Amino acid sequence: MIRNERLMEGSTQAQLCLACSKLTTYVSDEEEWHKNRCGLKSRDNFSRIHIIGGPGSGKTTLAREIGTYLGIETHELDQIAFTGRDFEERPLPDRVAAIYRIAGQPTWITEGLFVRWTDELFAQANIIVWLDHVNWEKGIWRITRRFVNAALWEAKKRQGLERFTRFPDYARHMKQLIQVFFSSRAYYSGNPSRSTDRIESRRTTAAFLKPYKDKVIHCYNDESVDAFIEYIRLCHEQCG
Repeated sequence: MIRNERLMEGSTQAQLCLACSKLTTYVSDEEEWHKNRCGLKSRDNFSRIHIIGGPGSGKTTLAREIGTYLGIETHELDQIAFTGRDFEERPLPDRVAAIYRIAGQPTWITEGLFVRWTDELFAQANIIVWLDHVNWEKGIWRITRRFVNAALWEAKKRQGLERFTRFPDYARHMKQLIQVFFSSRAYYSGNPSRSTDRIESRRTTAAFLKPYKDKVIHCYNDESVDAFIEYIRLCHEQCG
């Protein structure tokens, strides 16, 4: 089970604007956020957003929703980390080069669970959103549902007997689902096996985020995700 401890230390209450008041208890210091990071003061304060979280936490969905609303291009880090139908890992220099290309742009939204080679995104982001509100059971349920829906959609595209002769593709998808099953368990349990020792974990994510805590929004329950979305809405309307 996910522990509901906060990443950030508590701080004294302050007179906040309506937007920043949405983030109370989800940021390290609401006074500092309102003073230096408030999106009502400048669109630049929410022009580069990095979303991180475990498998099945809703990173892609949130990134697409916010990106569409703000008109900002979104980047899925899985597409940078892996290549091909079998999700072969890209060489590290290629991944790092892609990260620097994104981080150097004036606006972007990125999402992924990687921390070991994405430092520049954390350094250049205005906001880091940590989706930490689901446990492994909920995460794997979401992932399984997504895989099943994708498989059904692919089968519907096939004509006649073709849909029954794509067993290699179905087998590949099942293999990928099994791999995600074990890697997601490693993330949430924090106990990687020999086959998942390169997988990020919630524990390593929390440790990695500490130097960036001043710009982290720690979404440790469903309400905090809604609060972040509402914060972005208020800031965008004001700066529109």
